[in-house]
Amino acid sequence: MKNFRENLMARFVTELIIGIITFIGILLMGDKGTVLFSLIALLVIFRKNKMDEREYQLFYKAGHFTAFGVYLAMFFIYYFLPNINWFFALASVFLFFHGLSGSIIFARE
Repeated sequence: MKNFRENLMARFVTELIIGIITFIGILLMGDKGTVLFSLIALLVIFRKNKMDEREYQLFYKAGHFTAFGVYLAMFFIYYFLPNINWFFALASVFLFFHGLSGSIIFARE
């Protein structure tokens, strides 16, 4: 199980890095920065077919914290960055918060 847990940690860290790179690309290049979402194809490397109940529970827990982070980011993006593409900015923020919360949760438990 340890190897599988490490693969999920690698997946969450990859999501975190892709979220940061994509958000910076959108800020700097505008709509052309959305091309960086193609990096999400790297997540296929860390895909596993079988998860036990504990991994499912931790994965869903990470999703709950992700929702909270995305709601906060919606407010800041709407009021402080009104000129960027709303959809792609939130998608990159989702990847960032899902990677951040998942890596913290899986490291602690």
